[in-house]
Amino acid sequence: MSPRVVKEYDERYMEFVETAGSLFFSKGYEKTSVQQIIEAVGVAKGTFYHYFGSKKDLLNALVAHMHQDALNTVQPILHDKSLNAIEKIERYFAGVEVWKADNKALLLDTLRVIYRDENILLRTRMKQESLAMGIPILAGLLREGTEAGTLDVEHPEETAEIIVSMAQALSDASVAAILSDDHRAETIEQLERKIYAYNRSVARVLKLPPDGIRLVSPASLQVWLSD
Repeated sequence: MSPRVVKEYDERYMEFVETAGSLFFSKGYEKTSVQQIIEAVGVAKGTFYHYFGSKKDLLNALVAHMHQDALNTVQPILHDKSLNAIEKIERYFAGVEVWKADNKALLLDTLRVIYRDENILLRTRMKQESLAMGIPILAGLLREGTEAGTLDVEHPEETAEIIVSMAQALSDASVAAILSDDHRAETIEQLERKIYAYNRSVARVLKLPPDGIRLVSPASLQVWLSD
């Protein structure tokens, strides 16, 4: 009988998260059982339930971990005192796009899996987690800008929710083209118009001039839709 391996709490926790990610993406969330996760990690069933109440709880932990990884790369921007609120917002969005480009291969594999019909729960949780993480950050920047006089936002949380929700809709349209390998000129032009409309809509919501802020660049499409 092999000796029992004792690991620190955080180390074992991350082992569950990373193992679940591998299995969910390869087999699908619904087709992955708690028992399969337990066997892959090599622990007793009780150990799993010491960390997570259910497979759904583990799914939530996985999604949170993925979004936190992206957030860590742009965190310095949020604390850069040399930037005003508008500059921080623009660089925050740009930083997320850079993170996506740097992780293109991984994200493409992930998108292909989570957009399968059997992974609708995983997809929904990722969107919910994105909103839950992005809205407070943006709301804080809107509040910062209003206090400094560079913005005039009466309801920062609600305004942030509108902006992030619109960004998610724009992302959905882009993902549809990416996953269908639709690189036609007319498709790219349509997405560029959506990006233009999104930036203008955000400017209007923030009571800025039409070109007063740009959160998404049409150039970002080339990373994903170029042959």
